[in-house]
Amino acid sequence: FAPPSARRAAGGKRVLLIAKKLFVATCADGLNERFAAAGLDLRVRAGKLEESDLADPRVVPLINYGAIGTNLFEGFDSSTVDEEARERWPKQWEQSQRAVQGMSPAEMEQWQREVTTQMVRLAEHMVAGVPAADPVVQAEIEAHYQGICRFWTPNACAYRGLGQTYVDDPRFRANYDKIAEGLAEYQRDAMAVYAEAHLS
Repeated sequence: FAPPSARRAAGGKRVLLIAKKLFVATCADGLNERFAAAGLDLRVRAGKLEESDLADPRVVPLINYGAIGTNLFEGFDSSTVDEEARERWPKQWEQSQRAVQGMSPAEMEQWQREVTTQMVRLAEHMVAGVPAADPVVQAEIEAHYQGICRFWTPNACAYRGLGQTYVDDPRFRANYDKIAEGLAEYQRDAMAVYAEAHLS
């Protein structure tokens, strides 16, 4: 990956690398060694990226993820979330349960894969330094909102609250962190922008 990454960077294009979480450190170390050996002023940075990293064209972000099409929700035990949701939001919980019961296992698997792919696209925008309010990010959030509306229809307050839940609840945050650290916060911020602009 070092030669094509170097060519893209030399052409003024941002480079984003994705590796399985198990191999992130090995990839980062190996690429940094190759860049140094080739005399290139590029650094691979993995983990949580600071704004200064994203602004520096010499920094090559490396996020962790498997292959496109992976379902990060496979094996997710919703029973722990279901009980809490039923107590806190009974009407919305009933609405979502009706929608879930109307889906075949194949439809549920497809929906979960689509959500995972959408999370990866958001991570790509995040590491490229695209602001949460940018139209390209807001288009992803519009798709997210429409996906949520298959199960229940949140108002502005509820949608902002859902975004905060992605950050605060370790069960949800773990899935975001599998892709890129800081992704839950980025999506929360983008959801808040969307809620302010489009929901009441």
